[in-house]
Order: sequence, then C-alpha cells, then structure tokens
Amino acid sequence: MRGESATAGSETFDAAGRLAALDQQGWQIRYEDYVLRGGLWLPRKLSLANERGRLRLVLDDWRL
Repeated sequence: MRGESATAGSETFDAAGRLAALDQQGWQIRYEDYVLRGGLWLPRKLSLANERGRLRLVLDDWRL
C-alpha cells in the first residue's frame, strides 16, 4: 500500500509546486519552509496537528 491511503485526503501546493499542506486521517501537516540541498527542495519547517495536540519540527541538517 505504499503511496496509498485508506481514507481520502487533500493536498495543497505552493506557487513553486512544492507540497504546502496535507490533510489526511485526522492529521493536518503544514510545510512552512523549504531549503535547497543537493539540488532538491527539502522541508525545513513542518507543523503537524490533530485533535490530540500539535508538533512543530525544524530540521537543521539533511544528509543525502
């Protein structure tokens, strides 16, 4: 089931075509910032929330 979900979700993309938000299975994930590493745009700041709480991630380093 890789890449598939049991319930429908919604995706939002920014002007550059990168994922900006994903709402699926009770989770709201916001991709708040991206960084260019090794020729790839990778998420740097993410906010994850559901009915039980909220988590904010800031990624300082990507190793490719």
